[in-house]
Amino acid sequence: MRNNHIFLSLFILLPTVFFQFGCSGGLGSQASLATNFSAEVALCNKEISYPTGVILTGTAKFYKRGTEMVTTIVSSQLQLSNMVLGDPIANALPIQNAEIAVYDQNLKLVQCGSTDSSGALKSLSTTSDLYLPGIAQNYRVRVLARSNYQYTSDPNDFISVSIKKDTYKNEVHFIENFVYSDGASGANLDLVALARQESYDMEITGGAFNILNNIQQSYDYIKNHTTAGTTNCLSTKFDVFWKAGFNPMQYQNPQADPNTLANTSFYLSSTNQLFISGGQLGDISLSNTDHFDDFATVHELGHFVEKNCGQFTSPGGSHAFLSRIDQRLAWSEGWANYFATHVLNSQMSNIDPTMNSKLVAVNETQGWTFFFNSSGFSDSVQNVGNGSGFMIDFKKAGTNPGAYVSGSHTGTSYDIVNPALYKGEGHTREGAITRGLYKLTHDCGSFCISTAEIIPFTEIWQSFDRNTGFAQPGITTPFVGSYNFLTQLKTIHTSWNSSHDNTIAAEALHIADSDFTASGRLLWTGYGKRLASGACSLTIEPHFDDPSLTGTTSDQRYSSHNYTVDLNTLPVGTSSLSVAFTKSAGTDLDHDLLLFKAGFEFNDDYRCTKENASGVCTGTWAPIRTINSDVLRSDRHAVSALSTTYTKTISSLDLLSVTEMYLLNIRSYTAGKSVSTNTKYDYVITANPSGAIVCPTP
Repeated sequence: MRNNHIFLSLFILLPTVFFQFGCSGGLGSQASLATNFSAEVALCNKEISYPTGVILTGTAKFYKRGTEMVTTIVSSQLQLSNMVLGDPIANALPIQNAEIAVYDQNLKLVQCGSTDSSGALKSLSTTSDLYLPGIAQNYRVRVLARSNYQYTSDPNDFISVSIKKDTYKNEVHFIENFVYSDGASGANLDLVALARQESYDMEITGGAFNILNNIQQSYDYIKNHTTAGTTNCLSTKFDVFWKAGFNPMQYQNPQADPNTLANTSFYLSSTNQLFISGGQLGDISLSNTDHFDDFATVHELGHFVEKNCGQFTSPGGSHAFLSRIDQRLAWSEGWANYFATHVLNSQMSNIDPTMNSKLVAVNETQGWTFFFNSSGFSDSVQNVGNGSGFMIDFKKAGTNPGAYVSGSHTGTSYDIVNPALYKGEGHTREGAITRGLYKLTHDCGSFCISTAEIIPFTEIWQSFDRNTGFAQPGITTPFVGSYNFLTQLKTIHTSWNSSHDNTIAAEALHIADSDFTASGRLLWTGYGKRLASGACSLTIEPHFDDPSLTGTTSDQRYSSHNYTVDLNTLPVGTSSLSVAFTKSAGTDLDHDLLLFKAGFEFNDDYRCTKENASGVCTGTWAPIRTINSDVLRSDRHAVSALSTTYTKTISSLDLLSVTEMYLLNIRSYTAGKSVSTNTKYDYVITANPSGAIVCPTP
């Protein structure tokens, strides 16, 4: 997550998406460690029996920074306007189900254990006592930010996560203390991880254990609100990398100047790893940090959940709350936002016990309903007052979701939708997707579903996963978005009614084809429906390029129609597809055909003349009509007679693999053009050489 009001981003990095990110500086060159790789320390998972031993008691806890409310007075009533990170909370939280390793004075491992749900030092069972040898000596007791908790007797039902300092030495964060045992009467000690930098905890180890707790609470919620056995997809080892003062974007380009890099957290799908921002160039009090931004950690975990239990088709990259974006990316970010908001709302008493009373004090009675990202913090003891934040309230109306309060977009609404004028546009907006899912699953005010009609998370999971959801093999394609998910949810939730339709329609998340039909013509079909022989009347309604994001983004809802090409559902022998366009009204425009491979990166029709190392455009934008390496077939030739019928064709389809699926992007070329609001082009898709008309199918 990045506190940047143009690309308010929690990035996903995929192998096919390249950013000019970099690494060096700050805490010393991390790149220099690349020649000194180390393996993660082995699990301490073997309990040693000491028949004449003594019991070690005590607790392990961590502090975290609290989140403070920023308020304004509106109509004589106190109202929440923003949040900032503030002083550490007064009472430490338990470090739950974390690994314990005990060493004797010769650094020999003498015992393994685990903390329990209250942070007490216990044996590996988390219920029986932890024994030391019956020998008088000093012991080193270490609690690691690593959890390998077994949820049930099912051997495939567990969590396995490590919070590490860097990707080179793979050192797991830990806290430790020393205790003397006389070998006869036992011993007791407490271990505490701090939220402020102190001489004995310069690494702010509380940040590592807060990240661990966020992940554990997320797992606990999923396990308790889904059908047994359907979440074993989460039982895979994964790592989280975080270090105080270090920006993990440096890993992406070790040669770049770290001053030029975006500072954000991200999920790397190719390795199943989470990277959480600890600051930048050693700074933690001014820069973006996410170790105490609970939303950021759970959001990134949401991508991990999507990859391992659902269907992960997002291309990754920058995403904005200001414009309509690739529907795969909008869905992935909307899901992660929803997952984070929902988990924080449900588990807040275990994530930050001080939060609910703070919210009630500012007239927020629905609990946590927010996107929140902090930058820096304020601290009364350290005399730091630099904290700032960015907050979005997902229980607000999609037509009035709030506006930016700082930066160049002050006063501009983020992810505002117009359900009457722009039906279905919510599927290209991560904020609308988040709001829609949240409002279906919470009774959170006038814009949410009623208590009696709340959709339980169990059914959200059933609609999402690979067992019964839209990710199950055979019913989906590599090209999915919120349209596909909500269509499946409507099937799963057997008591779906008009209230549910109205709730998502208010976020422009329409899913009925009838919503997109006018004068017998289908104006939009969702995203990624398969093409097959049939009869249909199709119309595209090109829009001017979205001016809210530097004026350069082709409209992903209206200027693009996207269909799955499965050669097995097309007429036998199909070698080409032709699309005949006929102007119906409005501006003369050309159209293009682009056939993408799975996992493609959408190539926008603009280029930046100059970018910095973070990939941010520092020059100007210019129209460009090209293809990228993900385009397998295309027809982008210019047509002069745009006010009559003209045809575009993609050929040599018979040379493609029949075991793969492809996306046909039918695109209005609008770059740098003024487009009237009534512009429409009718079109017909024909498979050749059969001459059969093909149409989108359910």
